[in-house]
Amino acid sequence: MSNSKISFSSTKIVVTYDLSNNDVSAQEIADASEGVFDTYISISRVGNFHLPNTTLASSNNITAERAVAEFKQAFKTAKGRKYYSSCSISRVFACEVDGKSGYIENN
Repeated sequence: MSNSKISFSSTKIVVTYDLSNNDVSAQEIADASEGVFDTYISISRVGNFHLPNTTLASSNNITAERAVAEFKQAFKTAKGRKYYSSCSISRVFACEVDGKSGYIENN
């Protein structure tokens, strides 16, 4: 088990969410966001840490409210790329983390 305390310096926003009838992956949403979201955070001297399946991060300097709007648009775009999807957003949480401390664990 690898774990570490981290300091968010390049990551500005973390968005976590729940989807109903989930058939849209975090990577598909990140790809549809046109560079706004990633499925990982970069940690200096360590490399990239891949986030849990329903979590995205952004290094863009945007507010939590703007991040939610961007997330909803990227989700809509990713869902629209499917032949059929009944997936919907059931919860979303966005937090501005720039300059804050955090903890990660990778089992």
